[in-house]
Amino acid sequence: MNKRNSYKYFYALTGIIVSILIAVLVIVHVHEVKKIPFWCYFVYGGALGLAGFSLWIIITGSIPSITPPPFGSTPLRIFHPAVFFLESWKEIDKLTRRDKFGLPVIIVAVTAAFSLTLVEYFGGRDFLQHYYPRILEGKYGDLAMFGWWSFARTFGYVVIPSFTMLIFPSLSFRNCGLGVKDFWKHLWIYAVLFAIVLPVIIFISFKEDFKNYYPFYDYASRSWFDFLMWEFFYATQFVSLEFFFRGYMIHPLKEYLGSYSIFFMVIPYCMIHYGKPYLEANAAIVAGIVLGTLSLRTGSIWCGCLIHISVALSMDILALCQKGLLIPLLHSKFFG
Repeated sequence: MNKRNSYKYFYALTGIIVSILIAVLVIVHVHEVKKIPFWCYFVYGGALGLAGFSLWIIITGSIPSITPPPFGSTPLRIFHPAVFFLESWKEIDKLTRRDKFGLPVIIVAVTAAFSLTLVEYFGGRDFLQHYYPRILEGKYGDLAMFGWWSFARTFGYVVIPSFTMLIFPSLSFRNCGLGVKDFWKHLWIYAVLFAIVLPVIIFISFKEDFKNYYPFYDYASRSWFDFLMWEFFYATQFVSLEFFFRGYMIHPLKEYLGSYSIFFMVIPYCMIHYGKPYLEANAAIVAGIVLGTLSLRTGSIWCGCLIHISVALSMDILALCQKGLLIPLLHSKFFG
């Protein structure tokens, strides 16, 4: 199979997968939310597709095709699936040495399993209810619980992996995607990805399970203090999560596993979303591959952090808006 055919089949497969996911999203959405006429979804999908198609033509001066644009012809070339995924993975695999004993692979795998288990068993409400029930009492009991939730993930996702990097010289902080040297250079990629995701978030914000699920903290709209503290805890755990999954679990392993380190990471990343809405758990698979590829391509986790925090904040704000609680929050005092 020549290079052009490999691009063609990969692009076709990507289109089929995306189409299936959109179809499932629409069917489930229409089934659960009957307030919006069915034809509106076709209009929405058509308008979104036409907007993306038109934007590509305006910026690149060419019609989207199976074959990616020539190198350097347009900045948007990076978003062609064959470029973003296949070319990125091939570049990563060039640096792979599979003939070398992979001690870091063993260390990272065991540490990740230990950290995830620790967070699962000791990082939630059940642990506090059993050992420190008084913390959950009072006006800010739920907020204190989420503070513990955020701390537990910071400890499990950052502190424990950091210890292994201090003990084993084969691991290094410099090789975990923490660099900010080219952050501003890649910031536009974050902006484009967020612009793609935001319409989807607005679309699913009409779902009942979405409105009932977000924000996690039920009293986020009570006062500005509640809202800001909750978002701080939320953002902190996202930075910890990105360091763990898109930094620690892939960058030290790219020398041994190459692009396969991304898929090594995606399995546990999907599993930590169990308990959330079904579509979100499935979306985590796609998001894990995209953010993992982006992290290895840019050498940094910070674009992933920005995307995660921006999406989470948008989801909370839209959920409050759908519930009719956003306006009362805007007019509330700092301490409710």
